[in-house]
Amino acid sequence: MGLYETFIIIISEQMINIITTMGVSFFFFILTTWGLEKYLKTAEIERKIRAKENILDLLESSLIFKQDINPKKILHLVNAVGREHELDIFSYLTIINLLEELELRFEKSKHLDPTKKKEYTRKIEDLISELENEEENLEIPITYNKLLEELTKNIKNSVKTSALKNIDILKNKLIYRPYDSSFSIISNLSNIRRSYLLYILLIYLIIIFI
Repeated sequence: MGLYETFIIIISEQMINIITTMGVSFFFFILTTWGLEKYLKTAEIERKIRAKENILDLLESSLIFKQDINPKKILHLVNAVGREHELDIFSYLTIINLLEELELRFEKSKHLDPTKKKEYTRKIEDLISELENEEENLEIPITYNKLLEELTKNIKNSVKTSALKNIDILKNKLIYRPYDSSFSIISNLSNIRRSYLLYILLIYLIIIFI
């Protein structure tokens, strides 16, 4: 009996054990990567919440203590908090979003009298108006939603130059994410899981057709 025939006999005798071992290994691998992926996503959401609350606290303090505040200062503040929390805040929030949430916080406050509430909300609305007038000069990073909306509009209106420009911006945002390390880790886990599944299926097919 040759070496090949001996190998085939051993494989045939141990096929059930091999398949069972592969199945159990794959199950625990999927379970582990799924748990890690879920943990990273949860941690990222918590970081985003903390960063937003941090910005709102700073803006609230500036308004209450009547400190000088303007769109450019808010932009620098958001960028600084983003670096502190290792997040690309402008990928999911705009300054107007933050100011609107700050206005809502003042409106919900049970410790402020109506006069103060009116004063702070008026100041916030003035900041939003000022921001809308100066937005182009501030070079504020565009969010994914707004970028996709602009890109869709460009394509519908056949504005090739603007569409290509927005595609370049989107490509750079997807490729270069300096503060979004968890995004790349999650993507890598998904790729590894798919590769591992294909590897297991390949081995299984080889065993079946031997």
